[in-house]
Amino acid sequence: MKLHNGPATEEITPPGTGTAGVPVAGSRDGFLAHRAKVVDPQLRAKLYDVPQAIHEWLEPYGGLENRHVLDFGCGFGETAAGIALGHGASSVHGVDVQDKPGQCGPMLASVFGLESLPANLRFSRITEHGPAERDAYDVVVSWSVLEHVTRGLLSSVLGALHDSLRPGGIAFFQISPLYFSPEGAHLGVLGYQNWEHLLKQTSEVLDDIANLSRCQSRAESPPGAPVHNAEPGDGE
Repeated sequence: MKLHNGPATEEITPPGTGTAGVPVAGSRDGFLAHRAKVVDPQLRAKLYDVPQAIHEWLEPYGGLENRHVLDFGCGFGETAAGIALGHGASSVHGVDVQDKPGQCGPMLASVFGLESLPANLRFSRITEHGPAERDAYDVVVSWSVLEHVTRGLLSSVLGALHDSLRPGGIAFFQISPLYFSPEGAHLGVLGYQNWEHLLKQTSEVLDDIANLSRCQSRAESPPGAPVHNAEPGDGE
């Protein structure tokens, strides 16, 4: 992954026209008023709570309004959409190593009736080759992502993100859960919620992961796994 000069990206979804079936597009008040209708608590947190937390942290430094924002490791794009729709950013560019952001448009259509992405929102997949974007953003945000970056790539990734900022730009990085916390292994799908990754031998953890893979291939639940799905909020 050649990231020394900035994330090389491949367009997944270009900016939309902002058309909508409900009065949400182009209306921050309409988007915020829609919060109570988003019944999935995890989706609501990513659309509303995470962008609000980022806004509050960045407010002393100019906030998100009228800023060009890069969401690094945007996942399915919910937080990028929340920043675009709810915080008045001039543009939001969500990037990820996977194609997950392609599902953001259908989600916004289902939840808000949007016929296309807002005009200030686009998504790309990070690729090995392609044009770099330097000095392109006022703000870089990354929520529960950097702990997933291969350690050998971390310096180049951080360098690329730094280079993507305009002079005077600011970066916001949230990292959670930390490795030595109860859920630090990011293995909630196995029911690891109380330091199991530290209390078990490495061979036991590897066996649990291998068993999970076998169960997934047979569409079964591994022993000890919770009934809900893995936590999408931690970048998995």
